[in-house]
Formats: sequence, structure tokens, C-alpha cells
Amino acid sequence: MGFPFDPVGAGLVYNAKSYGAFGDGVHDDTAAWQSAANAAGKVGGGTVYGIGDFLVSSPIVVPTAVNIIGAGIATNFRPNATMAAIFQTSGNDNIFRDFWMEGLSSTYTNNPAADGIQLLGGASRVRIANVTAFYLNGWGVRSVPTTSAAIFDTKIDHLYVQRGAGGISLAGAAPSDDSVSTWIADCFLGTVMENEALLLTDCTDVQVNGLYAVSQGTKPCIHLVGLTEAVFFRGLDAGGVSAAAFAQPVVAFDSDTNGSPGQIQFHGGIVQLTSGNVIQVAAAATDHLILFDGLVIMQGSSNAFAQTNNGAWPIKFQNCEFPDTNYTIFIPSTNAIGFDGGYSGRYGPLTGSAPAYGFKNVKGINPAGSTVPGTAFSLPASGTAWTNNTGVDGTLFVTGAGVVTDVVVQGVTVASSLSVGQSYFVPAGGTITLTYTTAPTLVFVGN
Repeated sequence: MGFPFDPVGAGLVYNAKSYGAFGDGVHDDTAAWQSAANAAGKVGGGTVYGIGDFLVSSPIVVPTAVNIIGAGIATNFRPNATMAAIFQTSGNDNIFRDFWMEGLSSTYTNNPAADGIQLLGGASRVRIANVTAFYLNGWGVRSVPTTSAAIFDTKIDHLYVQRGAGGISLAGAAPSDDSVSTWIADCFLGTVMENEALLLTDCTDVQVNGLYAVSQGTKPCIHLVGLTEAVFFRGLDAGGVSAAAFAQPVVAFDSDTNGSPGQIQFHGGIVQLTSGNVIQVAAAATDHLILFDGLVIMQGSSNAFAQTNNGAWPIKFQNCEFPDTNYTIFIPSTNAIGFDGGYSGRYGPLTGSAPAYGFKNVKGINPAGSTVPGTAFSLPASGTAWTNNTGVDGTLFVTGAGVVTDVVVQGVTVASSLSVGQSYFVPAGGTITLTYTTAPTLVFVGN
């Protein structure tokens, strides 16, 4: 992506205090920081730094190739007036690194509305690293493109947002100029008090690696909206921690006038803690795959996954775990869903009337009470073998235990009783023999 090298020590360095900044938490230092940034911009770039507690009353506009570098908590920018953001840039090759942005009150709603860092239309190759945002009444980082100027090649790593209105919001304006090529890595977004921890709207080519996200507001924790495509999550830990957040999905997909999300993949992590649907797709139809791979989906009171429209989405769960007993997965009649590997044995019924469910190498799945299509299983007399003549490998799921004293699969005794939720793999041409005094009930699903 061509991210800029660290300029400290390699270019011109401007101390904001040399331009009149006090850094005492009393005087307004906006003009001084702006003057230092302008001076660096006039010579083609440089680094502006300062140590202190700096009050800011209007956005500090950062020119191309100008970097804002601090000294960790010793450099703290504090908004003391309602404004768009503490920093704004529409330039190229900026670095924002090693500083704090903190509201004057520890209750974010008592602070003036202001984002931390705003990327405006035309910004490209901007890096934000090791930045902390506390108690901001706005987003920690937000992109604001225009219809004629997109935002490209943004890198955000080690961003820490705590108890502010929102985490990260990245947006594109239209399908022809969406925000593209964004890398988010090793960020802590929580607890976010009002908006999403991560909101992606009309974005493409986004990598999210190592994200911890916690929501306490009335929006989904992770929200993918509109023509958001080619997004890859790796190592996600996301959930809600309040009654308001529990009423929302942890991960949500929604449409806008530009389209619907697609080509989305989640690899590894955990999504949890909601009284609603843990993962919810309300977006309109798309033919692009959504893949959940290696996720633990747990601690919710409704569906582990729910599609709330009738669009035809190709959706696949691969090596995922659903450890809670009260889960269902709802898929409407127009869709298909596949399960490949993983442990899915303790969730409740699959519901809805999807035309195609596929199961392969899934341990312990229990479709009791569901409309999962499968070959009707006609239980033979006690002690008589049933042969799988369907032509495909499959699994028998126990939906009623009966009173069983012996279970023999492929000539090998494997159990002396049955219980609801158990499953037995029977290959094509294989056999299972049940000895019983009260007949059990089973459902066969081809693999």
C-alpha cells in the first residue's frame, strides 16, 4: 500500500510550543498547532510534536506529508468546543502516532461533540498508530469521503478507544468511489457507549486483524452496511455489555442504496453476549459468499445466526462452535447454508424452511424439531439392521431417545442407550442396528 516511513529524525521537526502552544490544559492551543502544521506543510512535510495538555477548539487541519507525533500520555489533546474533529486531513502520507485524545469529563455526554481523527475525501496513505481516545463524544477515527473524492490506503494499528460515543467508522460515498484498502490491526475498541465499535459502510478491501470490540450502546457492535465487500476478519473478540447492547446483534449486515455486503470472511475468534441474534443478516440478496470460519458463537438468548430477509445468500459455517443449549439458526425459504467441520452439537433446532442445508464432518449437530430436509428414516424392528441405501454418507440424529439397550454401527457396539442430541455417522452402504423396548425416533441427513 505504500505506507510512509517514520519521518522522525529524517525530516524537519516542529515543536508546537515554538509556535505559541502552552500545553497547560488552560489556554487554547489550536492556533499554535495549526501554525506549526502549516509551517511543515509549506516546505513539503515534516513532523509536528509537543508535550503537554493541549486544549483544542476547532479542527487542526493537517497538510500532506505532515505528521503529528506525541509522547504517549504526555501528549494529550482535549476538545473544549463542539467541532467536527480534533484532527482532519484530506492529504497524503500523514502519520498520527503516540498521543492521547481525551474528553475533559469522564462522562462522554458531558463533553462537546467531536471526533478524534477525521479522514476527509482525497486522503490516502494515512497511518494512525498507538493513539488513545478516552471519553470522546464522537468517533475515535472516522472517514468522511465525498462523492468526488474517495479515501485510500489507510492503516490503523494499536488504536485504543474507551468509553466514547463510537469506535471506528469507515465510509464510502458511492459504488464508484468507496473507501478502499484499509488495514486495521491490534485495536481495542471498548467500551463504546453509543454507536458501533466498528462501522463499515460502502467499503472494499478491508483487513481487520486482532480486534477486541465491546458495545454498550444501541447499535450492533460490528456493523457492515451497504456495498461493503472483500472484508476479512482474523482474530475477532466482540460482544455487548449492557441491556441496550444486549438487544442488538453482535455482528449485523444491512443494505443501503448502494447495495449489500458480500465477500465477507471471519476467521477465528468469538462473538457473544446478546439477548437478540448473535449474527444477523438483514441485508438484501447478494450472490457473494459470507464465510464464518473457526468462530465460537455463544451467550445469546435468541438465534446464533438469523437471516431476516428472503434474499438468496450463500452462507457457510466452517469449523465453528455453538456451545450454548438454547440456540437456533434461522434461514428463510430462499436460502442455503452449509456446515463443514466444527462442534455444533448443543444448539437447538434449525428453523425456517431453507431449501438446502449441507452438513459435513460436523460433530453432534441436533436438528430436533427442525425442518432440516433429509431422507425419511424408517426404523426397523428391534435387533434388525438398517442399511444406508441412500447412496451418500450421512448422519442419524436422535430426536427421541426411546428405551434402547444396544447400538451397533458397522458391526461394532458403540452405546447401550440413546439420548436426544446424539448422532451417528453411517457411510453409504453401512449399517446400524438398534435393540430397544420403546422405539426411538431419528432423522437422517446426508453429508
